[in-house]
Amino acid sequence: LWVNSLKGHPGTLEDGVKVIHRTDYNYSEVADVIRDTITEFAKLPESEVQIIRKNAADIAEKALWKHFIRYYYEAYDVALRNAKERCKSYKQK
Repeated sequence: LWVNSLKGHPGTLEDGVKVIHRTDYNYSEVADVIRDTITEFAKLPESEVQIIRKNAADIAEKALWKHFIRYYYEAYDVALRNAKERCKSYKQK
């Protein structure tokens, strides 16, 4: 889903990351889409493969931990503050 928000649309093979909608009930459909995507990729000319690889590398760089760690710290801070408040309420009882 992160790639979808990054790209502004569901990720495609051309984007470098194809996002496939998965539920508990569509295993066969997802497997078919994966098969078809691999087949499509295998048939592409080298020039298109290079473009897709570059797009994938660009997305991968944006997904590095160094870009996301601040969100982890924010979530951890919220969790600690909430835990502190819960402890205070138990002590008051």
